[in-house]
Amino acid sequence: MVGVVRGDPCIEGLGLCGHDCAQRCTKLHPGGEGSCEVTGNVPLCTCYYECPLPPPSPPKPKTCYGAGNPCTIQCWNDCCNQNCGVKYKNGTGYCEDIGVPPILCQCEYPC
Repeated sequence: MVGVVRGDPCIEGLGLCGHDCAQRCTKLHPGGEGSCEVTGNVPLCTCYYECPLPPPSPPKPKTCYGAGNPCTIQCWNDCCNQNCGVKYKNGTGYCEDIGVPPILCQCEYPC
């Protein structure tokens, strides 16, 4: 029967069963185990093997910060955002009032 497999096993049908079911399975999937199972009076070779791990997720890019020009009535959030996009690749910006003039355009960008 099937050995211990960590997690959910992957299953692949290998066609009609024969004396070489286990060998066919381990040749395709090292460490896998072949089993002859009767389905509708037909013996079929089923291969159970450990599913490969999914590829790792790419690392999340770090966020860096920079300052743009001072914000003004004429150049507020939309203008600040546009200026940061020009100054830094994939940069975004916003005007942040920290209570001390001047109000600066704060830029964020992947680094």
